[in-house]
Amino acid sequence: MPLQISDRVRALAAQAQAEVREQFDRIDAIAEENSLKVLSAFQKHRVAEGYFAGTTGYGYDDLGRDKLEEIYADIFGTEDALVRIGFVNGTHAIACALFGALKPGMSWSRRWARPTTPCWGLSAWWTRVPAPLRATVWSTGK
Repeated sequence: MPLQISDRVRALAAQAQAEVREQFDRIDAIAEENSLKVLSAFQKHRVAEGYFAGTTGYGYDDLGRDKLEEIYADIFGTEDALVRIGFVNGTHAIACALFGALKPGMSWSRRWARPTTPCWGLSAWWTRVPAPLRATVWSTGK
């Protein structure tokens, strides 16, 4: 059964596609460039079939995980990368970054005013961590 779409609707669809073609071409060009970056990183880091093997899930001697992190660091131009599906939300990721960056006695400043921002809960949680394990926390509220 053929679709019952009028010629007018088909013409409007063609016009809409023509109007946004430039944007879609730009998106396609970016996607192609990023795909080439990923393929280049895979080649540079000599990714092989063995890196896709199953693991225990604990991360011990997980060559695939280590290789993936090398690739992410290379693609994003960073010193190192931490790629995990175990981050449950953005605040969890921020907390892990803070634990890695802050040493006991150091402080950090939260610059958001609204209590609904993710770091608000993190600030409250961080102050409940035993003092020897945490850095001091202060907030400007601005």
